[in-house]
Amino acid sequence: MYSAEAPGFISENHEILSVMKMVAAATKKRGMWVIDRGGDRRKLIEPMLQSQYRFLVRLVGHRYLVWSGKEVLARDLAQNCPMLYAETVVKVDDGKEKVYHVEFGYRNVKLPERPEELGLLVVRGFGAEPMMLLTTEPLRKSRKALWRLVRSYIRRWR
Repeated sequence: MYSAEAPGFISENHEILSVMKMVAAATKKRGMWVIDRGGDRRKLIEPMLQSQYRFLVRLVGHRYLVWSGKEVLARDLAQNCPMLYAETVVKVDDGKEKVYHVEFGYRNVKLPERPEELGLLVVRGFGAEPMMLLTTEPLRKSRKALWRLVRSYIRRWR
């Protein structure tokens, strides 16, 4: 918890990165940061890359990514991503089950002007627009590996 009114407050990004640094030191960087759309900021993603944190961040969609040597809007890349696999997810809300049939696939990407190989995991079926997850985890044609990441993100909803 923090307050913008607190003495010494610098910014929300500074607060988030300070906590990440403390947790990373205590865990010896084990684990992966799973962050919602609020984490789709260059001022968070770049320091996470520099600190070599593993992460899975939901993208808003207006970020440009480098794919096949070209800068492409993440939203456009997601729209054209081949869906390799499908799963069924049952979400219980207020005692009622809601069934989602989701499809997922990926593209290997980079951020403009960054050397790190990243993955864009694309999931369709939770809403009108595809869910886009940017990750440091190596993505490959493996249902098990990709589904593990999708599950990591949707567990946040619990």
